[in-house]
Amino acid sequence: MSARPTPLVHRPRRIVPAALLGLGLLAAGAGGAWTTGALLLRGAWPAQLAGAMPALGGVTVGDRAVLAAAAVLAVLGVVLLLAALWPGRPRRRAVLADAVPGTTALADGDLARRVRSRVERVDGVRSARVAVRGRTVRVGVRTVLEDPAPVAAGARRAADAAIEQLRPVTVPRARVRVRRAD
Repeated sequence: MSARPTPLVHRPRRIVPAALLGLGLLAAGAGGAWTTGALLLRGAWPAQLAGAMPALGGVTVGDRAVLAAAAVLAVLGVVLLLAALWPGRPRRRAVLADAVPGTTALADGDLARRVRSRVERVDGVRSARVAVRGRTVRVGVRTVLEDPAPVAAGARRAADAAIEQLRPVTVPRARVRVRRAD
């Protein structure tokens, strides 16, 4: 048994499916390039494909569509391989960082609900929508008041207080936008 617990904040795994698809598309593009190169250099189909090529008799390898398809498949394979190596967004963020060993994590949706409930308690706020994305907490506030400035300031303070109370490891910045409700 390991002394280290598994981390609560991790990036989602998408390496296996993206790598398999990327390798498959890269192989298809490379096979098309190999077939084209062999035909151009030798003037005949490679021996491994000689039996299958009469079935594709109507299609010529010199067609621009075939060459473009092979190039697109090769480029798409490389892009998917790079996407497989680039990790996805974490679904949770570490909060309550202190000297106590261990990790406390909070999902972004839970953080959004907490900020929304705090912002909706501000005087003048009719409704609020909150979206958490990376290092930004976007707060959309609707108010019926003529002067939205005090509502915006109160909503910003409430959002910052809700975020500060959780002490996240990477502190997101709150962006408040106030609209007048009709």
